[in-house]
Amino acid sequence: YQRRVRDLMKVLKRWAFNSGKWTPLPEEWEICLAKCIQKEERERIMKFYFEKDRKFALIGRLLIQALVKQIFGNDFIPEFKRTPNNKPYLSNVPEGFPYFNFNISHHGDWVVLAAQTDFVIGIDVMKLETTGKKEVQTFLNDFVNCFTQREWNQISISSNKLESFFWFWTLKETYIKAIGLGLGFELHHMDFHYSTPEKEIKSEMPHQQGNSLKPIDMEVELIVKGKLEKDWRFCNYILDQEHVASVAIGPVDHACTAFKAVLVPTPSSSSPSTPMPEDVRIPIEILSIQELLNMLG
Repeated sequence: YQRRVRDLMKVLKRWAFNSGKWTPLPEEWEICLAKCIQKEERERIMKFYFEKDRKFALIGRLLIQALVKQIFGNDFIPEFKRTPNNKPYLSNVPEGFPYFNFNISHHGDWVVLAAQTDFVIGIDVMKLETTGKKEVQTFLNDFVNCFTQREWNQISISSNKLESFFWFWTLKETYIKAIGLGLGFELHHMDFHYSTPEKEIKSEMPHQQGNSLKPIDMEVELIVKGKLEKDWRFCNYILDQEHVASVAIGPVDHACTAFKAVLVPTPSSSSPSTPMPEDVRIPIEILSIQELLNMLG
């Protein structure tokens, strides 16, 4: 019985929202803004100068609230805080949801969210574009110190250098976000390698099944400071022709000290006993604004 209850309490969520396709009328905007339960969050959202940034902030907050309500129920009142490294977390996780944590990312047209129990999780989305309308090679040269020689070798032989660059970028970001360090970890300390050529990735499109997107078949290897990280799993998505996203899942023990200190463990142990699954590649669910509002009630 206890095992069955524990299985029911496991959390594994991947959501995405296309904010680029959402153009709310003033009335709809006010309805959505009113769904933010914290006054300071509503004020923070409205401080953004550009509408695109206000939409990112609002949808991000609504996704987090919908997540919490769906998992913990309508009567649960969440208390959100941030670690010293500015990683948001739920400070009053109910008993029975060991090491519950979530992560959110936005770029281009998309806002994405991932949540997990038992392991730490990170997610990152990027639009395949250069900054300031730079030529691709000029743009890549700006990041010469962020990648290892092996990574640059893979980028250089790619038929689509920009796409290859952003696969590496999102993978690095997901790992850093999962362990809770943010900008406190040098990108070149991670050495990624992925095994699926772009031509195979492109041939798999589209990946949509109903209201969800299947992950692509990409094998990822991570070496951190010379050590092969066998306990980490990665999942990769093509959201559309211009956006890619990655997810990283790893052991709680790998989290930085500040993040690990706020994760709520199981009652009986100081580290999760659940073994890392071999495959974490599950679909990411695409939500509409109406679906999101329905979740919020």
